[in-house]
Amino acid sequence: MKISKIVLLIIMLIVVSCGGGQKTVQTDPDRPDWADRGGGAFPGDAATGTAFYGVGPADAVSHPTTTSRRTAADLNARADLARSFQTKIEELVKAYERVVSDGEMANVESFHQQATTGFTSLTLVGAAIIDRYYDRDEKTQYSLCRMDVESFKDQLKQLNNLAEEVEQIIIENADAAFDELTKMPNQQ
Repeated sequence: MKISKIVLLIIMLIVVSCGGGQKTVQTDPDRPDWADRGGGAFPGDAATGTAFYGVGPADAVSHPTTTSRRTAADLNARADLARSFQTKIEELVKAYERVVSDGEMANVESFHQQATTGFTSLTLVGAAIIDRYYDRDEKTQYSLCRMDVESFKDQLKQLNNLAEEVEQIIIENADAAFDELTKMPNQQ
């Protein structure tokens, strides 16, 4: 009995010392939390107060120069912030299913399509890029955009004043995309 406990203890020590193949992930200690947290409304300190934030990435593959990467990250951060306030979403789902049977075996034919469009149109007043970070491993530029609560209140007033012309253009573009989707493929 004493020997079996010793053998069991040795086996447990071997298993524990092997570590199970787990690897420790190295993270950049200089990477800011906001790069992973994303946009939204977050409380600030007594001086800054609550504000809305947007985070925008831009990778080096799509934007090979520093200038284009920074510009794209800044624009993506502002777009992320704007999506917090208004995004018009339209979705169309189309499903087709046919079952053919000879009494013993059945053949099922199905076709599914889904299209989702999202559109955000908003003039951001008082939204500023307050921080940038470049991740050398990912080769991605990140920008952080901030808008305080007072600027947000101004945005709410603007949302109610969205021009009818812009709304009509949005509807026409969405209708054209959905018309293309609704065309049935040739079934033979």
